[in-house]
Amino acid sequence: MSADAGRPSRCLLVALGPARLHFALGHFTRMTRRDIRVLQKRVRCFKCGTEFDGYTEAPDEGFGYAHQLFECSGCHTLFSRSIEDEHYGGSLQSRIVGVSCPTCAGALADTLHKVEFAGVCPGCGQRDYAGTDEAREAVISSYQLYE
Repeated sequence: MSADAGRPSRCLLVALGPARLHFALGHFTRMTRRDIRVLQKRVRCFKCGTEFDGYTEAPDEGFGYAHQLFECSGCHTLFSRSIEDEHYGGSLQSRIVGVSCPTCAGALADTLHKVEFAGVCPGCGQRDYAGTDEAREAVISSYQLYE
């Protein structure tokens, strides 16, 4: 038996690309995207001066429907879970074992992290920015961790 037994060939990786290869090998779980309510803030990047919108969690109104925000550290894709899911849905770590990011195919067990403020400068990719405390409600799409 060769050392490469059970591993995909380089030809397969080149032909499919990393995200499709994970799917082809069964390491990809289809995730649901849903619109969620957040607070949107306008910020300016310290490095390049680009203005862009960032997002923070909307306050819970007592019904468990507010969403906690998470990002993939590999590609900054946005994920969320409701406070109700956190309470009744079991541990997040057990939910993401073996699950890959639908955008970059990184293992969510390694790349997923909770964020207080979601947003990356579209100009330079930095997360170093400032804004005002003014926020308005907005609806954005995110991948659901518990569906």
